[in-house]
Amino acid sequence: MRNGVLDYDAQYSVNRKALQRWTEERLAIRDLEDGSVEAVFRYDGTTCTNMGRPLKFVYNVKLGPREEGYPITGQRCAPGDGDLGYESMCKFIEDPTALMTAIGSENPLNGERLNAVLKWWRGVNAAGCFCEAASREHKWGLVLETIHYALAQRELAQDTEP
Repeated sequence: MRNGVLDYDAQYSVNRKALQRWTEERLAIRDLEDGSVEAVFRYDGTTCTNMGRPLKFVYNVKLGPREEGYPITGQRCAPGDGDLGYESMCKFIEDPTALMTAIGSENPLNGERLNAVLKWWRGVNAAGCFCEAASREHKWGLVLETIHYALAQRELAQDTEP
């Protein structure tokens, strides 16, 4: 049995059933030859105003090797290919450059081990849009928790194989 680098008994901010569903439906994880990991999470939401128009964002996260505790080495969030729903967000209408720059440059916990997401306090802001920093931070937390959950479950399954 390997020593787990991830907390298998983690206390997440959302229930495990939701994390399992997001892992299956929204997350793709790829192991790279150098031991690092790439994760892509697809977020589907709606604008808060403008009649709740659908929007899609893609989160790309790169993690260092398991042996190093899966340090977060790269993060990026951008609208999904072909999606223009983000153009209906109120902050985009006010100042598109500022909003898209903020979305593209935020990378919370970069350089930290993935377990750090479990102790990261962030406000609860369940707005579907990306207009406010607190809303974007909330979404990053959900993305990183989903990746943590998926990798912890994978490790746990490998550790319990005969």
